[in-house]
Amino acid sequence: MLDIILWSAVIILVVYFIKEKTLDLLHWAIALLNEKIKKIEEEERKIDAIIEAAKKAMADDVGDVDVGDMDGDVFPRPPIGTGDNRDRKE
Repeated sequence: MLDIILWSAVIILVVYFIKEKTLDLLHWAIALLNEKIKKIEEEERKIDAIIEAAKKAMADDVGDVDVGDMDGDVFPRPPIGTGDNRDRKE
């Protein structure tokens, strides 16, 4: 009978230890993921700033033409001397 009580206590202690270590590891993993997410968000803000600066620079170069979302809305100018002005938007 005493053996059963001792083994039960040992099993309870082992389960408690495993649970505590698992929780510690989960907290560490969550903190690490939050740090990575913050770094990624910072990089996204930098990339967005670069894209906005590029859009502004392109709009300044072209003049009053709206660059839009840069998916081909504005037709490129044909090479000089070709005489092909059909695609120009002016």
